[in-house]
Amino acid sequence: MADTIEVARLRELQRQAREQGEKSNSITARIAHYARADAYAAEIEAMQVVTA
Repeated sequence: MADTIEVARLRELQRQAREQGEKSNSITARIAHYARADAYAAEIEAMQVVTA
């Protein structure tokens, strides 16, 4: 159950990071937001492998 909550939280953080990237005017900031979103996605995948 805690894993489900954690995955949901990470997905929300990933969505927010992507949104910030889309709104950002600075290329560097945009890349940072997308990199953060990708890092959250990697964490989500890792958690799903562990719980599978």
